Amino acid sequence: FSFAPDGRTMCMAIPDARTGTMDLWLQDLERGLRTRLTFGTESEWQGKFHPDGSWLAAVNDQLGHGGIYRVSSRGGEAPVPLVVDNNDNVPGGFTADGALYYQATDSTAVQWIGVLDPVTGETELLHPNAAASERDPQPSPNGRWLAYSSFETGNMEIYIEALGGRTGRWRVSSDGGMMPAWSPDGDLLYYIAGNQTLVSVPVIETDDGLDLGAPKSVTRALEVSGTAPYAIDPSNGDLAVVRPSNGDASRALELITGWTRLVDRNRRGE
Repeated sequence: FSFAPDGRTMCMAIPDARTGTMDLWLQDLERGLRTRLTFGTESEWQGKFHPDGSWLAAVNDQLGHGGIYRVSSRGGEAPVPLVVDNNDNVPGGFTADGALYYQATDSTAVQWIGVLDPVTGETELLHPNAAASERDPQPSPNGRWLAYSSFETGNMEIYIEALGGRTGRWRVSSDGGMMPAWSPDGDLLYYIAGNQTLVSVPVIETDDGLDLGAPKSVTRALEVSGTAPYAIDPSNGDLAVVRPSNGDASRALELITGWTRLVDRNRRGE
């Protein structure tokens, strides 16, 4: 699930009891209304809003494996192919100018990070000669940095890499990490630690690159599966997390408000 840029709407994938497939729905958070976006016999999931909010990049399996398609946030339009090839492709995140970073899994289960050019529609791999799988790409709000997960140590860990012709790469996690996401101002990086705890790490830009603070636990006991169990409201930094509800298999959303203000107070020593 993900928030729209204005924070007023959330996109989520919900099973269709009749067909057994997944479809995208929009949840109006102010009015409490839910609107279905997709109706086909294929499944759609992992919807990520474009920066202008008019459409989403989402996974669609109409060819028997995952491709990335453009889905209008207004509904009523057929999905349009964006990244469809022989790989299983999953959208990661957009830069402010519309470049889409995505995760590609090939037939041998090796994972790569690709980027879709918003002007030409062409794709390229970020690290075509990577020695280990890389996944979960998330560009920072200012487009200067890319957070992602890598298996290069033998365990999945979080890294940040400079973009835009700059150089530099920093390891963020020390005991496992996956599914990173940035705060709206880019001064915090969230990720799921190896113990299934959501943590945040302060990120400060310096003349030499980045200065990373100590990780801090945000919430525990998350339900981690193939998709991130949390999302960040880009309008105010609030968090929504998915966790088991009432001890059964159902799932519930929990909103964590005021978290960024608490972080600010801790930084000032209040």
